[in-house]
Amino acid sequence: MMKVKNGLLATMLITGLLVTGCGANNIAAPEQSNVDQPASEKPAEKNEANTSDKQLGATFDPENPKEYGIRGIYIGQGIEEAMGILKPVKADFMDSITREPRTIEQMAASKGEMTMGILLIDQIPLMVQVQDGVLSSIMVGGIPEEKKQDFATNRGVTVYDKAEKLQEVYGNGEETETEISYKGSKYKVAFSLNQEEIIGYRFDIVTK
Repeated sequence: MMKVKNGLLATMLITGLLVTGCGANNIAAPEQSNVDQPASEKPAEKNEANTSDKQLGATFDPENPKEYGIRGIYIGQGIEEAMGILKPVKADFMDSITREPRTIEQMAASKGEMTMGILLIDQIPLMVQVQDGVLSSIMVGGIPEEKKQDFATNRGVTVYDKAEKLQEVYGNGEETETEISYKGSKYKVAFSLNQEEIIGYRFDIVTK
């Protein structure tokens, strides 16, 4: 079973930031924490304000947080709930400033602290950022072509898709030669391009 070391985590986080334009704690599979408990058994006060009942509509809704994510997770979602959905093989988190390791429980209860992490899903790394107990950034890149559907956006767009598919699925966005982005009042997504092909994407909370 693959295990991410502190140095590798830092390297991959930096690489991910470069590709998408935008000290770790080993956490075993989610069943060792409370993330797999039914929602009714979890403390009501945790992340209650950070979940959404809105499902995806027929067309892209820039104000719906569930538009901004993959595999059913999304920006603004509580980290415990997201980990319960993803069920990564390994998950390593560290404070973005001190590099000290963080657990899921610590992140869920934190206020103001920003944590960077890498999750191993089917041995593929997924990079995330957590702040105030919720997902504040999801970074996707470097996905093998045979695994692209496993890391599709919640609307089904994947790496290796052509840029024209973005217009079909999301509509007109803000374009540069290397990026197409979409933004609401609270959330945004940027798709990185190389020769009109999607090579990565990053979901973020809009900063004021």
